[in-house]
Formats: sequence, structure tokens, C-alpha cells
Amino acid sequence: MFNSKIILASKSQTRFQILKSAGLNVRQVKSSVNESKYKEIEENNQRLSLTLAYEKAKNVSNMENTHIGFVIGADQVLTLKSKRYSKALSLIEAKHQLKELRGETHTLITSVSILKNRKKVFELSQTSHLTMHHFSDEFLDNYLKKTSNKILNSVGCYNIEGVGIQLFSKIEGDFFSILGLPLMQVLNFLRQEV
Repeated sequence: MFNSKIILASKSQTRFQILKSAGLNVRQVKSSVNESKYKEIEENNQRLSLTLAYEKAKNVSNMENTHIGFVIGADQVLTLKSKRYSKALSLIEAKHQLKELRGETHTLITSVSILKNRKKVFELSQTSHLTMHHFSDEFLDNYLKKTSNKILNSVGCYNIEGVGIQLFSKIEGDFFSILGLPLMQVLNFLRQEV
């Protein structure tokens, strides 16, 4: 379907599988962007998400021979009320974060930036609202045992494509964006370009 070579500026296995499953010729290159630098200076969450997506794509674009295809950068910012969350570094942190999110509706902003020949040719940001059940501590402990360290790859500590769907009572937003990449819009853009 798409013959253009695509580089995903991320080591996210979820994003990689989304693109591979859609039939894209994609490989992964991890960016070396210092995200904390941008998080310290940018207060607007949507701008932060867009900036990080772009900076990741630009970083990889500058270190790769990208004249033969596209570089895709993506990022997610999760907020509850005025608090911004980062990926948990341990299961203890994940447990604490999920306790804060339970029974609440949080916001997940997913952004994507696509570069070709080191120039931005596409960018998009989507916002989802996810409401978690008011689950028990026992449910949470069982969830953490079932998912283990793989939830540390998600800013929300949820494996929504698997058992993590049980954390939620309501989801408003695009499923693929919640996973980490607004796939339909990316595919529509790439289809116009090839």
C-alpha cells in the first residue's frame, strides 16, 4: 500500500506495531531529546505535546538519511486537573499514579509531527478524556501483577489494548490516539503524499 520508507522517532513498541499492522514500511530510531527541558519551560499542555513530537522527529531526522522517506515523532501529555504526569519509573510510582487517577476523568493529549527532508509536513494534536472506575486497592494490586513492567511504557500506566481497559468506565476519544498515535489521520496524510 505505502512503499515510502518511514522512520518512527521512538522505541515505543505500541506505536511501531500500530504502523506495521497498517502495512507501513517502518523502522524505529530512538530520539535523544531531553524532554524534561521542554516540560520545565512550557506550561501549555497541547503546545508541549506538539513541541515534543516535533523535536523528536527533528532530532532523528538530523541523525538519519531522511531524504528517502518520512520521520514520525509522537508524544502524549496526561493531566488531571492542574497536575501533569510523566511516565512512572517504577511499579510503586505507577500504583501511586493510578490511585490518583481512579474515580476521576483525566485528559490525554496525543500529538504527531511528520518531517520529510527535515521539514515539517504534517502535525496534529488530539485530546481524549478518560474516566476510571473507582476500583479497589485489591483490583489495583491484581492489575499491577497482571501487567507488570509493561505499563511503565505508557504515560497513563494503562495497557488499554489489553487488561487495562477494565480500569475505565468511560472513554471519549480516538482509540489509536489513546494508544499513542492518531493512525487514521497519519494514514490519510501519507496516502495524499504517495
